[in-house]
Amino acid sequence: MRLKVISRHTDEFTRERRRRAVEYVFALNAAKLEKIFARPFVGDMDWHIDVVSCMAKKSLSLGRNFSGSMDGGLADVWDLATSVRLWKVPIATLMESDDGSDNSSQPLAVHVLKSIHKHLPKSIYKATKQIREMIECERRREERRKAHSAPGSIQNKSLRMRRISKEGE
Repeated sequence: MRLKVISRHTDEFTRERRRRAVEYVFALNAAKLEKIFARPFVGDMDWHIDVVSCMAKKSLSLGRNFSGSMDGGLADVWDLATSVRLWKVPIATLMESDDGSDNSSQPLAVHVLKSIHKHLPKSIYKATKQIREMIECERRREERRKAHSAPGSIQNKSLRMRRISKEGE
């Protein structure tokens, strides 16, 4: 007859029986939470000195965001895709007095934000113009190719559908 004897050290009497399993669950939960909390942050917005107090998204362009912070930076325009700040509203122009004219009913900040497209760097305008030209050139090339090929040999596909590489269920 065999007996299995459990010998325990006196220092280990207070140790939890399922300690390894509990530690594994804690580590797994911490990793999941770290993943969840890391996901929504697109960029760290390190140009803000203080806490970011408000954020807004322009409805016409999905890639652009406005952010305001408690350090006085009223609005920064930044691009979601590249995480680059495109423009910062100069706070000095927003703090100037309005000389008591009729325009005082509309705040200067609203005026600056409505005319924000005028303040973007030229390189951004040149890049968007270049992208438009490339798309237009590709469209003209496709039209010429269709015109000089046999009827029905080339199928019509929209630009959006041509860029889709794989469809899943």
